[in-house]
Amino acid sequence: MKNLAGYREMDHDKIQTGYIDWLLEENGLMARLKVKELKGNGLKYNVRTGRGTAAWTQPNDTIVTTTGTTAQRSAAIYSLIKQADVDKFAKSTNATQDPTVAELKESADDMRFSWSRAMVHGQTTSISVVNEPKGLFKLIGELESEATVDLDGSTTPGAGNNTQVVAAHATSAVLTLDMVDMLGDVVKMGIDCYVTSRAVRRKLESLARAAGNNLKHDKDELGYLVDMYGGKPLYIVDEIEDAYPDNSSSVLALASYVLGTTIASANDNSVLFALNTGDEGFVILQSQAMKREGPWTPDDKDSDRYRFTWYTGFGLLNKMAAGVLTGFVTGSST
Repeated sequence: MKNLAGYREMDHDKIQTGYIDWLLEENGLMARLKVKELKGNGLKYNVRTGRGTAAWTQPNDTIVTTTGTTAQRSAAIYSLIKQADVDKFAKSTNATQDPTVAELKESADDMRFSWSRAMVHGQTTSISVVNEPKGLFKLIGELESEATVDLDGSTTPGAGNNTQVVAAHATSAVLTLDMVDMLGDVVKMGIDCYVTSRAVRRKLESLARAAGNNLKHDKDELGYLVDMYGGKPLYIVDEIEDAYPDNSSSVLALASYVLGTTIASANDNSVLFALNTGDEGFVILQSQAMKREGPWTPDDKDSDRYRFTWYTGFGLLNKMAAGVLTGFVTGSST
């Protein structure tokens, strides 16, 4: 499967190509994720939830084996649209700037924000809407059951009701490198990147220095400059917050969480995702590549209107392709 950078190279529309460039600007994760093309408006897939057994036998024994168990999960595609109006008067009178470039670049930033927020919080928090795709919180939560919206983990990797959730603490504790390493135990497909907030990156840098090392700074496979933890890229997504509530017996409740909550005691927790972004891991879904319409002149404005439309969503195609660490803070315990 191609990633978004690959689709950009195939696009002969220079405006569209530039728009995708702006979308990917300073967003290595968005550029990295593979894109799975769908013909319909969603995807149903099986997630393996239990292991089967083989049989040890002697001659003439009855062969008794068990099959693994699977559960069907679904991910739907939704329409993400951004319009941009470029005032014709500004275009004709501005001698120092190109209003079209400025307006389209700003609209690309708005679209990236909405996409990134849905990638993390889609259909999870109190302000989620039904016409946005499931995000990482929801997709990982559903590995326990399709009706689950919380993250029910354990301080022992793989021991919680949701085996892909590692609770750093039953309520909340200061992040340690051991906690990060425990997260790696549950992503059995193999971690190829971490995703978190800037505050968590600063804490990891501090922990690494205290251990006599530093986070390495390098380029990932696509040439984006990133920090590296354990040889894997550490991507920053600013829509991940650092004000999630304390765990309750290792469970992080998300349905009532309000985005933009002020950091305070009992609401000062961060999260760290570990992902496999291969063809059968965490992927972008789309029914067609992003398309551009316009420019045209709307009836009620003296402007050139552009519309960018992307029929997209997210899929977690293998249970062992993602894990999340919850229940930790990046400062002192509260």
